[in-house]
Amino acid sequence: MRPSLPLGLLPVAAVLGVFFLWPMGLAVQAAFTSAGAWHWLADDYARNRIAGGVLQAVLSLALALAVALPLAFLHHRWRIPGSRLLLAVHAAAFVLPVFVVVAGLRETLGAGGWLDRAMGVDALSALGPWGAVALANAYYNAGLAAVLLHTALERRPRRLEEAAASLGAAPAAVWSRVSWPLLRPAAMAAALLVFLFCLGSFGVVLLLGEGRIDTIDTLLYANLGGAFPPEDRAAVLALVQITLQGLLLVGVLALERRAARNAVAPTPRQRPSSAAATATAWILAALAITPAVAVLTGAFQVGGDWSLDAWRALTGGPDDGHLYGFNLARAVGLSVGYALAAVVAALALTLLLGYAAKGTAARVTEVLAFLPLGTSSVVLGFAFLFAFAGRTWLPLIGSPWGIVAAHTLIAFPFVARTVLPALRSLDASLDDSAASLGASLPARIVRLHLPLLRGPLSVAAAFAAALSLGDYGASLILMTDDTMSIAVWIDRHGGPGAFDPLARAQSTALAAVLLVLTLACIVAAAALGPRRRPHA
Repeated sequence: MRPSLPLGLLPVAAVLGVFFLWPMGLAVQAAFTSAGAWHWLADDYARNRIAGGVLQAVLSLALALAVALPLAFLHHRWRIPGSRLLLAVHAAAFVLPVFVVVAGLRETLGAGGWLDRAMGVDALSALGPWGAVALANAYYNAGLAAVLLHTALERRPRRLEEAAASLGAAPAAVWSRVSWPLLRPAAMAAALLVFLFCLGSFGVVLLLGEGRIDTIDTLLYANLGGAFPPEDRAAVLALVQITLQGLLLVGVLALERRAARNAVAPTPRQRPSSAAATATAWILAALAITPAVAVLTGAFQVGGDWSLDAWRALTGGPDDGHLYGFNLARAVGLSVGYALAAVVAALALTLLLGYAAKGTAARVTEVLAFLPLGTSSVVLGFAFLFAFAGRTWLPLIGSPWGIVAAHTLIAFPFVARTVLPALRSLDASLDDSAASLGASLPARIVRLHLPLLRGPLSVAAAFAAALSLGDYGASLILMTDDTMSIAVWIDRHGGPGAFDPLARAQSTALAAVLLVLTLACIVAAAALGPRRRPHA
């Protein structure tokens, strides 16, 4: 029997209540304080902007699936050396900071980028803001969708297909009447999840939309500016965003449960090899890492020429392009500190939830733990302003602890989805054996469970750290001059689209720092994970 900590729910429920339910409740309450905000939401400007946000999500989803479907089938159909690694490379784009993706696309496809210098083609300008946003969102999500679809293909019960074929069903009939009904819930869950992330796109739309595209998040952020920001409008937008993403999340979870009922353990099978398929898979993986490589090389260029001027400006004084108040070491230290604190807090909350005694309270708390997954970072930061700014019993705005709390809530659902299934799949007989030998509950957790969970824990920790390092929405709202991380300082430097070549180079250099830190998290997770024993 797995050991349980009956009181483990208390800190989890307290954190979710204080840092999620209370701020969200205040934001929802503020949405009903002014009828004028609802009238504004109903006018043509707001409706057209929101409709445009939905349209960009649909376009992004279509492009992401156009890449993910053939990619998943390619790795499912053929025996490709390093297939798991290649799929992981594609999926890793999901955790890259937004400035890395945007800077990488500008350095490769934008004005003065690789393609422009080689062939005189500014692809991003040719695509326009709609195409650029769809491309960036697809780059973010196609790899994740491919992994989910590949998993569904591998775990489908192929015996039913074989039985249908043996009874004389044509391949088309086997697909339409057996394969697709089995795969449909998983495929729809993956599509709905990608649509959820694209609908909540903030940084990509803000940086590449050129002011012609909005999502609910960018509209909300725009309503927080000015001397007298219309917070009632922002609260209404927050309520709309929470409702839409909450409904999408419910749909994703319901479809995932249906897909799990059809899934079976993957079984080894003979796959034909193909040199063309292998070459294609490796070329696609190389294309997937091209934006990251472009950021690393662009960090040492100014206006297309090799130079260290960007680094001199970042580390120098005010006379050489240095932005006032910026300190590279402090920005890096704060970013790493936020990430480490978010990792520790998210892992602690997940383990407490996993070891909590089962029952109605535990099930309700677990559902609440997944709610931040359906809440955008921008909405969370906005809700924090209501709860923790001004004269409140917990004044966290302007404090690093408020940022850590926001980053923890952003990471918590992803950590829980990674660790909880692994924890609950542990063999209960191991606990019984250890207990019969006199091992205490803490000893069983530390010496038995944690070593067995090393792989999921390391992956979850890397995921949480990457999400904290790359957060832009909540950080942009909550951080002050004294608490700004690298992501917000990139925005202060003008971002990857800055007109001044030196400012753009500095932004790219800082994006490279974020990229290196994110890659360090991924490498650390791989190093700390369980090692495969060689076959005898």
